[in-house]
Order: sequence, then C-alpha cells, then structure tokens
Amino acid sequence: MKRRILSFISLIIAFAFLSSCGKYDPITPTDEDMRVVGNIKGFQLYYDEVRCSALNSKKLMAQEYGIDWNKTDDAEKYRAELEKRVYEGLIYNYAIQLLLKDNGYTIDNETIQQAVQTEIRQLIDECGSKKEYKKYLEDNYLTDRVVRLNIAISYAINELFFLINDQGVFDEYVDFDIESVNINNKLYYSEEDFFEAYLMLLGGDIFVHSEDFFIPNETPDAEEIAKELLTEAQGGRSLKELAKENGFNYEELYHFDGELDPDFFNAILSVGENELILLNLDSGWYVIKRLPPDEEYVYLNCYDLAYEYLFLKMNEHISEYEKTIEIELTDFGKSLDLTKIN
Repeated sequence: MKRRILSFISLIIAFAFLSSCGKYDPITPTDEDMRVVGNIKGFQLYYDEVRCSALNSKKLMAQEYGIDWNKTDDAEKYRAELEKRVYEGLIYNYAIQLLLKDNGYTIDNETIQQAVQTEIRQLIDECGSKKEYKKYLEDNYLTDRVVRLNIAISYAINELFFLINDQGVFDEYVDFDIESVNINNKLYYSEEDFFEAYLMLLGGDIFVHSEDFFIPNETPDAEEIAKELLTEAQGGRSLKELAKENGFNYEELYHFDGELDPDFFNAILSVGENELILLNLDSGWYVIKRLPPDEEYVYLNCYDLAYEYLFLKMNEHISEYEKTIEIELTDFGKSLDLTKIN
C-alpha cells in the first residue's frame, strides 16, 4: 500500500526538530535527563520526557486557571490534574510505540528515522544555527532527544494507520480499499471506491450536517433565553440570524461519530433533518438544527472525510490499547513532585 504522511503532528511536535556534533547530529542527553522514572511494558520512561510534559502542562494550566505553582494551596489544588495530564500524555506516546512493536515495527525503522532527520534539518535551518536551536529547546523545556522521540511517534501514527488498515481492523466501518496513488499532492482512487466512500458518508449515522449557536451559562437567564430562541427558530427564524442578533456564536459543521462530545452528536441524531433540539451541557445551552447532507460538499471532499473518519476510529483503537498500560514507577519516579519540577 502506498503511504502518504498525514498531518497528525501534535502541538509540541509542530515546533520541534534538531541535533549536535555535526550540525544535525543528536545532542547527547545529560545523565539527569536519562534517569529512569518508570517502566512501561519493556520501555523505559526517562526524566527528560516527564520534565518536558510537566513544565508545558504547568504553563498551560497556569494560563487556563491563573495558577501560581509557587503557592502551596494552588499546587495542592491542581496536583491531581497535573499528574493526570502528564502521565496520560506519556502513556499515549507509549501506546503508539507498543502498537507499532506488536505489528513488527519500531520507531527506529528506516522510514521513520529518515523522516525525523528531515524534520530536524528543517528546524535547525529555521532556527538559524545550532546555538539558536539549543536556546529554542531551553525556552520550551525540551531536549533534543524528546524532540526526536515525539517526531518519530508522530510518523509512527501514520505507519500504524496503514498497518491497522491492512489487518482489516477498519472493515467494520468501510467497504472500500483506501489504497491511493499520490500525484502532485492529489490523491486518485478508482471510481468504484470513490462512490463507495461517497455513499458511506451520505448514508447511515456516522457523518451528520448541522448548525447551532451557543449560549454560555454565564449569560443571565441563559435557559430562558435558549428556550425563547428555540421557539423563534421553530417558527421559521434562521439560527444564523438569531445568533447574530443576540451576539451568540454560530457554527455550521459536519460531525463524525467519535469526533464530538457524545451528548452533542447523539442530540443531532435524535432529530430528523431540518428539525431543532435544545441541548444543555456543562458549558451552556445549544440550539441545534440538523441539516440535510450537503451532497456537493461530500462529493468534493469524500476521501479527505473518509480518512478523517478512519483516523478517528484508529484513535479509538489506540485508546483501548492505552487502557492496558500502566507506568511502573521507579523509586526515583515515586520521589518526583511534578508541581515542583523546574
């Protein structure tokens, strides 16, 4: 099967790539970076991975919640969430590696490592020099080893997509063969497979078209307003007009099963085409209208949509694998206080 690299690189990887000795050679990690924090089914988890994840998580949480990690009360209040974010993210990375291993590959295979080296060269050149690259690593709590590891994992996801498809794991979702030929960045498929994908997306309940606007809970009398606007919409007013008049956020979206909050997706499925529903979630109230399938949109984008859907299914597969993984912390790992890592 032909491979194409799919844009599936996470935020931390999007700004990561590089090396030392020769301009692009790996930078040797310190002994501290390589202290073993834990073991995961034959893989060793190192301190630089934990430190990188902890410091970036702390930074994001400080922005989200206004946390001062130097304050004991703040640190204790958010300790559990910090540990959950850090270790769940690391488990995801090792779930990828374990799945790859179970399929007879590792992230050290030639295809993945060639891709890593290409990305590293690009980042070093973008930084302008090895010295600036090292500064970039320091500013973002990264090490060269972690950058290379995360790039490799991002490319491993692409390899897994095709390996898992070759095993027939996706056969319960689709009947067509996703093999493709890439010519000048455009994908070409057989006419038969094209229409099978097209019909899959138009039929059934895996892909729905809807519009909605959102009323945050912070809005005074949010529930009453939501009910009043639902009544107006049921009387023929367009959701887009109502949202604009009242200053609420309007969206027209195409949703996949597994892509959204299940309550949101199921609410859409619970009504027929052109019918409305009011949904209350923790964040606020949604006035939702299920729309008919946009056949032209599906026709023009059916293979991109099919790939997107299959990647959602693959992530569900990975999530099931994550549930089988636990980190066995070493004594050093048990001694770490993530709230105090700097």
